[in-house]
Amino acid sequence: MSNGLPGRNGGRAKYRLDGTNRSGRVDGGTLGPIRVAWAACSSVLAFALGVGTAAAQSSDVPATFAFVPYAASFSLETKQSDIVDPLVFVISPHAPPGTGLLGIAHLPGIRNARMADDPMQPALDANGKPLGFDLQHWFAATGIAELVPDGGRARITTRFTNLVPNGRYSLFVTRNDAHAAAGIVAPLDGNGRANSFAAGPDGTGGITLISPFALARPNAILLVFHSDHVDHGVARGELGIYAHVQLAAPVP
Repeated sequence: MSNGLPGRNGGRAKYRLDGTNRSGRVDGGTLGPIRVAWAACSSVLAFALGVGTAAAQSSDVPATFAFVPYAASFSLETKQSDIVDPLVFVISPHAPPGTGLLGIAHLPGIRNARMADDPMQPALDANGKPLGFDLQHWFAATGIAELVPDGGRARITTRFTNLVPNGRYSLFVTRNDAHAAAGIVAPLDGNGRANSFAAGPDGTGGITLISPFALARPNAILLVFHSDHVDHGVARGELGIYAHVQLAAPVP
């Protein structure tokens, strides 16, 4: 099944954030993974960040909005030259040990994954442990959120496809600004008791919950994959080791 990711035919193109390869052209007949992610992010994040022409929605108006790959959202927010995932890693034999994005230390021989990497590469944690899937499956996830304000709270329904089969997930909320890198997040339900769910064998899943927060721009909902298969309550788990943010949904 195609996921819109580059194949191995004669190597792979390297993509910029605007979806073009290093020659400045989009590969003929297909859209590279960066272009797909950029198209989603530019439409979702431009509105959420106020760079579009539409007026921001009031926090008391129902809204339906899309999740995008966290790697794309993070890279746009932090002005990376490529779409890079701060919480998932790949083998890179000559990479030295160090502290990567979001201050996550990693072992030698691995580096942060990029969406333009070989899609068949196994995804790893910061200790080099395989996460059980390759990059094409990690970046293929999609989702939507439906938000209905409820007297200072919000009823939120989420639906996802192409998640890690039988994977354990939790929903958190963070401000989509410079403070997000400092880890200012909270369970979407407020107490970490009803914000988790298991994906089905086919990678579909979702949850409906009541959030105590009156969500509006610049909040963002984060979908966290728990590679240790354990819910962590009010915490996400150790970032890059047990907790990997797969998708983000900036609230309009």
